[in-house]
Amino acid sequence: MGKMILIRVLQFPLVLGVIYLITFLLVWVAPGSPFEQSQRKMDPAALEALKVRFHAESTASFLGYYPMRILLHGDFGPSLQYKEWSVNDIMRSALPISVALGMFALTIAVIAGVAIGTMAAVRRGGATDWFGMTLTLVGISLPSFVAAAVLLIVFTNKLKWFPVG
Repeated sequence: MGKMILIRVLQFPLVLGVIYLITFLLVWVAPGSPFEQSQRKMDPAALEALKVRFHAESTASFLGYYPMRILLHGDFGPSLQYKEWSVNDIMRSALPISVALGMFALTIAVIAGVAIGTMAAVRRGGATDWFGMTLTLVGISLPSFVAAAVLLIVFTNKLKWFPVG
């Protein structure tokens, strides 16, 4: 068991690296440019200056520069959307909130899941078992963005538990 866990832990950086490369390759293959997001046509000199600034003259230069910068310095570079912030600043400010929200959701899911699973196992074939099975199948089948919209409507409009902004 310990050997299997060690193998998985050693494979983790390789899997992350492959996902990273595939993601960036798909971005380069997709039509369009991250620098031209609006309907206006950008000045060619400004576009070239952005490509030089972000090392995006070619796929090879981009993939050769940013992975080494991230691995050696831990720097994800400047943000395209928020000009005055770097990606590291954005992650530093948002990560604690995301982790807290994720841990809270995981806690609720584990407590509710164990409770419903235990009740369904005790009363096998009964109404609690069918309710638990139905809730599980709907939860797995429903896309998260649809579930989020439904939960927002229920908890903000109908029950008035949370303020909506």
